[in-house]
Amino acid sequence: MNCDYIWRKRMQLNSNNLYKLSLFLYIVFLPISISIRQAGIILLTLVFVYDCFKNKAYYVLFKWTENKFLLIFLCYLLFNSLFVSMDSRTSLDVLFNAIWQCFLVYYILSSITISKKVDKNYILLLLMISVTIQGIDGIYQFVTGYDFIKHLKPFGDRLTASLDTPRVGNFVSLSLPAFFAYYFRNNDTFESWKAKLLLFVAFLPPLFLLIFSKTRSGWVGFFVFLSIFSFYNVRKLFLPVFSILVLILFFFKKIILNRLNFNIILNDPRFELWTIALKLFKLKPIFGHGVATFCNAFNYYHLYPTKTSRHIQHPHNIYVQFLSETGIIGLLLFFTFIFGRLFNLLKTFLKTKSILLWIYVAWICSYLATAFSAHNFFRTWWLGTFMIVFAITSPEDETSSF
Repeated sequence: MNCDYIWRKRMQLNSNNLYKLSLFLYIVFLPISISIRQAGIILLTLVFVYDCFKNKAYYVLFKWTENKFLLIFLCYLLFNSLFVSMDSRTSLDVLFNAIWQCFLVYYILSSITISKKVDKNYILLLLMISVTIQGIDGIYQFVTGYDFIKHLKPFGDRLTASLDTPRVGNFVSLSLPAFFAYYFRNNDTFESWKAKLLLFVAFLPPLFLLIFSKTRSGWVGFFVFLSIFSFYNVRKLFLPVFSILVLILFFFKKIILNRLNFNIILNDPRFELWTIALKLFKLKPIFGHGVATFCNAFNYYHLYPTKTSRHIQHPHNIYVQFLSETGIIGLLLFFTFIFGRLFNLLKTFLKTKSILLWIYVAWICSYLATAFSAHNFFRTWWLGTFMIVFAITSPEDETSSF
């Protein structure tokens, strides 16, 4: 009996270590190597399947209502790809990659964090390490003219780090709140000024990359996060947050104001793409034209963009993307699981007044703000990052106050 107990505990310990290894491969290498992050997903899935057979790890998969809504959303996307899409092969290919590289990761992360097989602190730490590596690589690229990891040149005057796109700013914007969550989850660890200084020093490289990637949608997302975060306690937090924003604007005024130039924004091709997407929505308002068919659809109806390529795959706005590709049903189902999570967070927050829950609300809102002018919802590195965030932001046992 004792031997059997010891054996089961040892196997549980081994599976937990394998979870940690697979998450390390997936999260740290998410912006660096497609093959390594995919290897992490495969290992994560295999360990979870083993856990399901041995320990019934699946029993918490649908603990949160929004997990059920997300499953309904995915079922609709599958239906849309099979029976609605004007190009089912493309739709199914894009959806399949999104499911196994992003949504599957969310469900597994959701399960293993709720069941305490992996602590959220570990996931936050990996996200911080990943974005700090990108930040350091971005500084190296700024100084030498190419990044250290892949020897990539900047995109014009915009840094890309190893992600090979200035959209790395969206990855940074979505990852930086991990520093705030980690700090408030581990108040005791950061009582000494040395620990606080170390965290601050790690925070600076990705902040530098966010600024010099010149990704406006990333700036907006992080600004929204800081703004909502400061409203948790205006008396204590507003002045520090406002001071940080003023300092950033003071030191990087030229870069920021050039990117926020009104005439440049007014002539941005996104507005034309949004108009095209809305015209496509009006043609098929209920079900849309199919997942990942924006390009196919506007070419089919001769609604060609004049300010950008006729081969552009998405309208740089996930909301009009959903409307044009999945119709009003797709957009409403997306909002259902997103706002389901926000509702649960706010409901629990009103009971506990936990600053962590407020950080989680701000974090999800930052993604929604960035998504208004960012890129393709189904882009695996961006959707994958958000699924990590969505797993972290479940309101389980988050009771810290400030």
